Amino acid sequence: MALLEFDGSGRRSVVAFAGQVGEETREVHPLQTQLAREEERTKSFEDARVMYGCGLAMRLASEDAMGSEVARLPGLPSSHLMHETIRGDHERIDFSHVLNVPHAAPETTKLTLHERAERKFGLTPADHAYL
Repeated sequence: MALLEFDGSGRRSVVAFAGQVGEETREVHPLQTQLAREEERTKSFEDARVMYGCGLAMRLASEDAMGSEVARLPGLPSSHLMHETIRGDHERIDFSHVLNVPHAAPETTKLTLHERAERKFGLTPADHAYL
C-alpha cells in the first residue's frame, strides 16, 4: 500500500499511507481509555449539575471521593468494590480481572536464605530441641 511519486529530479520515491494503513489495526492505549472514562465522568457531573442542580453534582462527586478512599486495614488487599459500583465499573469485565491476579501467580512464596538452607539440609525447628 504505497504510492510512487516523482520528485523534480526524476527520481522515484515511495510514500506510504501511514495515516490510512494502520488506523484500523492500531490498538487504543490503556491511558487513552482511562482518560476518556474520566472525561465522560466529568461530563456526567456537568450534565447532572445543569439538569438537577449543584446539590446532586456535589453529592455524586463526594460519593466518588469517599468510594476511592475506602480501604481495608494496612497489609490487607482491598477489592475497591464500592468505588467500582459508584462508577459503574463493576459491570465491565476486562483483562485485568482475569490476568495478573496475585493468587494465580506461578511463583511460590519467597523464602529467606535461612529457611531455604533449613529445607535443603532437613533442619526444622523441631530438630533443634535441646531440652
